[in-house]
Amino acid sequence: MVRRLVFLVFAAGMLLAAVPSIAGAGVEPEGACWGTATIKGVTYTPANDTPSNAIPLPDEDGILIDYEGTVDFENTHHSGEIGVRIAGFDIAIADWGDANTADDRGASGTYELDDAYEKIEDVVPFGRVPGIWIVSGSHTASGGECSGFAMIKIEGNPLSHPVGWVALGGLVLTGAGLAFAAFARPGVGRP
Repeated sequence: MVRRLVFLVFAAGMLLAAVPSIAGAGVEPEGACWGTATIKGVTYTPANDTPSNAIPLPDEDGILIDYEGTVDFENTHHSGEIGVRIAGFDIAIADWGDANTADDRGASGTYELDDAYEKIEDVVPFGRVPGIWIVSGSHTASGGECSGFAMIKIEGNPLSHPVGWVALGGLVLTGAGLAFAAFARPGVGRP
């Protein structure tokens, strides 16, 4: 009975480890900044910070993301970066920097999702991996700094991708090893 309980605890732990995007969800960005992204007419904010409320990224070409961002501190000499963690790789998908002296505290523009997909495909073997992942951003200026994150869902079937099959195979092998360890009889095969 104890072995079965241990096996279930380990199996649940392995399942959570196989889905790295679940760990670390938060509510608000750290620091005095705010941002939104609009994709196909739907606006998303840092409140999209859980796997069940992830921002869907269509598996289509030509998708444009309209963005807006503001800071509540002096915004001169600023820099920042947005990155996504996919399949164990940290990938910078956008960055900025300016030695400006104007105190502009807001920015807006349009970002092509194809640019992010190209950067992901440059780093992750076999290209973009469908699933739920963490996208994070940070901004630093002479008046302060802030950071935050949201969850994204790259649409598609994870098992249509080689990395998805490798992850599933690793999970099955780990589960089989745990099952064998949990149900092996002590003393069998020992001299």
